[in-house]
Amino acid sequence: VEYDDESLEIGFNSRYLLDIASQLETDTAVFRLADPGSPTLIQDLGSQSALYVLMPMRVWAGRRLRREAGAPIVGGHRPPRLR
Repeated sequence: VEYDDESLEIGFNSRYLLDIASQLETDTAVFRLADPGSPTLIQDLGSQSALYVLMPMRVWAGRRLRREAGAPIVGGHRPPRLR
């Protein structure tokens, strides 16, 4: 991975990312990132006509969520309780 900009914490649904990776014709792709809340454009360097859009997931940085009884585990984390 080559990245030469400011640090960025962003998460993606692994299934969607693997779906896109399975469609790539080469081992190299360009990820065009704007910020953690914006869609990411993925371009296969082996195909000029293929362009994919991947929506990011919200990442809970620097904060562990408390385990709530009965709350489902989603992506390894329990969602916060709404009060």
